[in-house]
Amino acid sequence: MPSHSSRSHPLFVSLCLLLLVLAATPCASSSAIPVHIEPLAGSTGASISTLIENNLLASGTVALTARRSKTAVVSGTVSGTRLEGRLTAPDGSELLRTLYDGPDLRRGAHELADDIVFALTGRPGIATSRIAFVSDVSGRPEIYVCEADGRERRRVTYDGAVAAHPSLDRMGSLLTYTSHQGTQSDVFALDLNEGVRRRVVTASGGNGGASLSPDSQKLAVCIADTGWPTLVVLSLAGSEGRPRARSLSLSRPGSLPSSPSWSPDGRHVVFSCDEGQGAGPQLYEARPGHRSRRLSLGVSSAFSPDWAPDGERLVFVTQHRGALWVALWHPGGARIRLLGPGRDPCWGADSRHILYSTGDRLVRLNVDSHRQHTLIEGFGRLSEPSWTK
Repeated sequence: MPSHSSRSHPLFVSLCLLLLVLAATPCASSSAIPVHIEPLAGSTGASISTLIENNLLASGTVALTARRSKTAVVSGTVSGTRLEGRLTAPDGSELLRTLYDGPDLRRGAHELADDIVFALTGRPGIATSRIAFVSDVSGRPEIYVCEADGRERRRVTYDGAVAAHPSLDRMGSLLTYTSHQGTQSDVFALDLNEGVRRRVVTASGGNGGASLSPDSQKLAVCIADTGWPTLVVLSLAGSEGRPRARSLSLSRPGSLPSSPSWSPDGRHVVFSCDEGQGAGPQLYEARPGHRSRRLSLGVSSAFSPDWAPDGERLVFVTQHRGALWVALWHPGGARIRLLGPGRDPCWGADSRHILYSTGDRLVRLNVDSHRQHTLIEGFGRLSEPSWTK
């Protein structure tokens, strides 16, 4: 039986709770809501309670407290495969009552944590999200997927070739990636639930950097079958081969577009392009059928961009002090903010956290508090994370 949940109060009650708990707790952080978690009843209640606590702390929106008074309270019961959860306001009114019924209690705990975050903030959580990334721990670069806490890792590509550029859809059930075999590279779509794979782009020369649109119906991909690479948008519908594509008119001969990323509304693509002439790559934005425009970032180089799901911020990589650094930019802003050394940044669903690679680690960073957590290490060379949004 699939898990499900229900919310019993309108959003304004949650907003009132936010004001109440912050006003009643002077020591609380201005960005964290005090919450008390009662140990869940049941034989596995203690372990599930710990998992929920970890999920809420990772969200960056909650500060756990031992006090019950003047705070939101989480309680519930675990019985077999059923997890019942409840969230009450400081005045005792019920904000959330949920029931999760299924064989995967870990999933139920993740869902409860995300429902609590949403009830408290009106924004999505990250506990139920999935991550894809590249690791060479098997001896060659292959793609793996895992849960948002870095656990439950599993390898999903066995091509006997170099696998790269994973791109996950919002549900974490569809993955596109590039498989490099010698001088040929093809783009595949892999159903992670059924294990069914199909080739969606095959052409002479290089094909890669594919990025799934938010609705999972289109792909932005760089194709180099006619000489210089061209960034195109194509439909995923149809049989294997190269589907009908729409050129974004993004570059001219001699330029090298790469690393496309979709805007949250699926109407624009931001990408990196090196136009040669000794200048470093810069970021451009384009819409199919329209000319691209360069983003004014004020840096000597910019690549590997990714839009936040709320559309308010963009992360990318730039050169700083002879190394690669992750940077943050507000559209229309005059300045960027350097977040730290790293590469391949991508946003989580909450538009608050990013993942990036340092080569031997995958790091989760809260871009508002600058709190970071090493998600995976000791697992070979790590790169190109993709996070469900």
